[in-house]
Amino acid sequence: MVTDPSEEQSCHAICEPLQHICTTAEGLGLPFYLLGESPSSAREIQFDSSANVDDLKHLIAAHFAIVEPSGIGFQGDKAVLNELSEVLAAPGPVPLTIDGHAVRDPPCPRELPFVGTFFEVYPDHLGNHQRLFERYGPIVKTNNLGRVTYQTNDPRIAAIAFAESDFFTKKINEAHPLAGLKTPSAGIFLGDTDTEEWRVAHKFLPPALGPKAVRHYAPTMQKTVEDSFKVFDVLDKQDEAWNVYQYMLKLGSQAVGKLVLGLDFQHFEAPDAPVHEMVHNIAELLSLNKKVTSMGNWYAGLPFGDPKRLRSLKTSIEDMVAQSMEKASRGGHEDLPLQDAALKADNMVDYAVRATDNKGEKLPKSSLTWALVVATGAGFTTTSSLLSWLIYGLCVYPGMQERLLQELVDHGFDENTEITADFTDELEFLDKYIKETQRRHNPSFQPGRTAKVDLVLPGGYRLPKESVIVPALHHIHNHPDLWDNPARFNPDRWDTEEVKSRHKAAYIPFATGPRMCIGFNFALQEVKVFLPKLVYRYKFSLEDNGPIEYDPMFQLIRPNNLLRRTRTSRVQQPHTPSNNVLPGVSRATRPQVISSPAPDYPRETIRQYATDPVSRRGTPLLPNDAESEERYGLEIAAAALGQPQRAGRVPFYSGAGTGPTSALEICVSDQSLSRHFLVPSSPAVHLAEEDKKYLESKGVFTMPGSATCESLLRAYFHHVHPIMPILEPDVILKHHRTGRLPENNVLIFWCIFFVASNFIAPDVYEQEGYGSRKEMKAAMYARANCMYNHGGEMDKIILLQASLLMAFWHSEADEHTQPWYWMGIAISFCQMLGLHRDPDLSTYNSSITDRQRHLWRRLWWTCFSRDRWLSLTLGRPLRINLHDCDTPMPSVNDFLSDVVGLSPQMTSYLPENLEELANHWVKYVEISAMLGDVISMHYQARKPRPSLQDVEDMENRISQCRVPEQDNPSLSRVAIFSIYHLQLHYHALAGTFYRPFTTMLPEGLDPGEKESWQHRMRLKADAAASHTNTVVEAIAQDGLLGFAGPMTPPLLVPAMQTNLLNCKIGNSLSKRLRFNKLSMCMMVMEELQKTYTVASIYRAIFAKAIQLLFPENTETTLLGFPHSDANNNPTDTSGLEGAGEVAGTAEIGAVNAPGYNDISADDFVDLLMDEASIFNFWDTWTRT
Repeated sequence: MVTDPSEEQSCHAICEPLQHICTTAEGLGLPFYLLGESPSSAREIQFDSSANVDDLKHLIAAHFAIVEPSGIGFQGDKAVLNELSEVLAAPGPVPLTIDGHAVRDPPCPRELPFVGTFFEVYPDHLGNHQRLFERYGPIVKTNNLGRVTYQTNDPRIAAIAFAESDFFTKKINEAHPLAGLKTPSAGIFLGDTDTEEWRVAHKFLPPALGPKAVRHYAPTMQKTVEDSFKVFDVLDKQDEAWNVYQYMLKLGSQAVGKLVLGLDFQHFEAPDAPVHEMVHNIAELLSLNKKVTSMGNWYAGLPFGDPKRLRSLKTSIEDMVAQSMEKASRGGHEDLPLQDAALKADNMVDYAVRATDNKGEKLPKSSLTWALVVATGAGFTTTSSLLSWLIYGLCVYPGMQERLLQELVDHGFDENTEITADFTDELEFLDKYIKETQRRHNPSFQPGRTAKVDLVLPGGYRLPKESVIVPALHHIHNHPDLWDNPARFNPDRWDTEEVKSRHKAAYIPFATGPRMCIGFNFALQEVKVFLPKLVYRYKFSLEDNGPIEYDPMFQLIRPNNLLRRTRTSRVQQPHTPSNNVLPGVSRATRPQVISSPAPDYPRETIRQYATDPVSRRGTPLLPNDAESEERYGLEIAAAALGQPQRAGRVPFYSGAGTGPTSALEICVSDQSLSRHFLVPSSPAVHLAEEDKKYLESKGVFTMPGSATCESLLRAYFHHVHPIMPILEPDVILKHHRTGRLPENNVLIFWCIFFVASNFIAPDVYEQEGYGSRKEMKAAMYARANCMYNHGGEMDKIILLQASLLMAFWHSEADEHTQPWYWMGIAISFCQMLGLHRDPDLSTYNSSITDRQRHLWRRLWWTCFSRDRWLSLTLGRPLRINLHDCDTPMPSVNDFLSDVVGLSPQMTSYLPENLEELANHWVKYVEISAMLGDVISMHYQARKPRPSLQDVEDMENRISQCRVPEQDNPSLSRVAIFSIYHLQLHYHALAGTFYRPFTTMLPEGLDPGEKESWQHRMRLKADAAASHTNTVVEAIAQDGLLGFAGPMTPPLLVPAMQTNLLNCKIGNSLSKRLRFNKLSMCMMVMEELQKTYTVASIYRAIFAKAIQLLFPENTETTLLGFPHSDANNNPTDTSGLEGAGEVAGTAEIGAVNAPGYNDISADDFVDLLMDEASIFNFWDTWTRT
């Protein structure tokens, strides 16, 4: 009893918020509702007074059908309620969150009348689903002509859906992807879980497809693939390309036919043997089902067309299988227990007829036929698709064939080896390769599950009862939050702890849970028998690099045109290894160790190219052939409309709004045409005989020695590629390792070597007979230039790459070959090809591959960055207006996409710490973008002075840009230099921004703040210059000057200009300190001029400025200059080191050129400071 009034008031204050709590004999009752719904929907939940928070969450989950109780949160007025006492004290009904979110419906793209979201999904459902996941999150609702489904790329939700629980089951309703095939009597795959047919089928069929039974099938699988050799050998002998999927369909179904139905489909009686009618019909059935179920329920019920054909095919296939069962071979007639029957039966028909359970019962005949239909169809369609992707990987991912072959050799494999499950279990790389292929290119796409109740998923997503959710296996397997660099094909990732500890549903190629594919053991054993036999006997290669197409209207993801037209493969006959080529696959003389020495480039290969350098381009059109030209125009129109007549290879950009295909938009106003597409190759241009002889006379076809090629390639990928990732390393290295690099493209060959010659050791150029690095570089540039102008190259991407590399050349004796000239060409190619525009701006462009996207972005942003820095270096206007560009900024994945899955041999050509280097390049592009804005702010003609707000905004951007510090001694020397070089770019940006404000004021600055503001700007400019000196000193101390590129000397100029300016002001000690900093940069320029002409020019001009400011200082040790003559003439530097090394330095390199003595020291330095670039200073100077 409360007697003190104050105590009574206190008690009332405590109890008032708890009035909504009901106390019953059973315990406490508290109202809860889902945040996002009305509080009036609150439900009172009774719970024991001894319950804790977790107990309460489970009770709530049961009432609201919340799938994951742990995700439930209690939301207070101002904060989350974590303790039970806080929940009990909360006023009114308590709102519930799920993983911090209010409950919500899964997002859905904008629906159009009648069709819904059909065109948001098709035709490229893989690419479009990826786009939808990126835009809307882990669950997306789609409505395709009235059929609503949900897709998820979240492994947590996938695991929940596959679990066969109170929330989800496999129930094939009208929204399910298998609706058109539903057959309850099948039990497996095509039937619902909650049926007697499923329970019976899942008792009898798993033993026939379990691990022990599958081992029993291995000899039949091996005989099947060996029987196919006679066909592949004929194709090889005829030098005939073949469609991979078509032949893998034959191979997979041939084995399944024997093992399931006991039938020989006779697919390998001859190369052109037809596909068996049953196989053809089952494949057509899967295609029709995908089409029918994608078009809405109204379409599925039509009494004609594809829906009718689908229904009739089901009946026909059922009859065919029933007839085949009568003909199936039998291993005996006595009944056997399930496990014994699985090991003794000749095939699944034999097993199904003889297998009995412990009650003596058999699989009902009503279930038998369709169970065998499913086993046949699912067996060969999955296997054939997977085998096709495995062969695709052998062709496009460098080093995979070699590693598989090496593993077979290491395990004593030969043509007579009997492949058993025990043997394949020892092939670790084979297992990793198959897993990585299933991760990157998983064939399955349709494992739908149906909600049994209205429920709430993780993330707060509501799903209504009977809705179908499809875990998107491809997108789960390629999710960047689940897999490190998912676009990279890397079998070795399966050895990492990160992958071993992955979420259980992050990799589910055969689904998971009670309804996962029961034939997965069969499928894996089949490919583990087929692939080693094929890899050992044949070498697979692509004939072309066109995009791979898949059929969106087929139940599985299969490569339709792999190796048929634009993507073809040749089976190469085994040959005996020699000393000059990569060891072959001779069955009789199989080597025990496969080595791959640096390949020689045999003269014969180059001569063949010299004789017919463009023979690989196809048949030329006749000049001025109007009919052919119009036909080419029609092909452009067809490609623009998404209906290409031929597979395209060449990127074509139709322009923005007024381009050549704009007329088509008038006729198809209801759809948005892509401005980027691929068209067939341009007509070939054959070289005249005299042109061929001219190229040969210029040494274009005379290759350096193999050791030199090796050194130059390594130098290129270590020193050039990290800052200019414009080539595809896997392609270049693949051709190099097979001795076919010059055969691939002589122009690119010489461009690579010309640029890489900046970074080789002296013994390399001496071995080739050159007296200096500059001499070798000049010779290789001459060959590249000759090939560029006379080689007849038509591929604009190749010409763009060559132009970017040629821009490394600088010779003051040949004005048109300045970097500015070549960059102008490169930028023009970029804009002609439309690389400045996003090909996926309006909708995902399925005609362009991800590989092309990555390369195009790298090319564009390399051009963009070079444009900014050359503009600064040469004092020229910016050529690229960023407002005309909407290409997405580059990512680390863009940089790394072409170096995935390389063999260790190829990886050895690349620098270590590639991911760090990729991040550095992305940061470099960011810095370059800011530099462009700084140049526009300071150095554009007729541009008004920037406002104070503009200056402050730019200063904030620069200060917020974070460049890495070198604090990791374990990094490679290339990565360490890359950090230093990035810092030089950043400090050059800062110096370029701040220095003009030491003499210029922005609009809007309070006059009273002039002195303090300019003083701060001067300090900032001084700090940038000091930081530059610190970085340069670190580079020199670490012995990394040899890693410097042609852009390194210009990066020192802003700091040198600031230090030179400070040599005019301050006391004597201050001037000397600044002079010492300037002198250090001059010594570095002295070292760099041995390789780069631009360093000689900078050094000479700054030498003149220094001599004018300090005529009394001529010590050799101070500047690196010889002593002046006896008259102590401060302007006589005729002994300037290296002045005569490059043609033309008599005028530019010598500081006693005409006019030098006619200007005062102050005027000279002021002129040098007033220009955006030291080259602009030189132009002005020579005109005086």
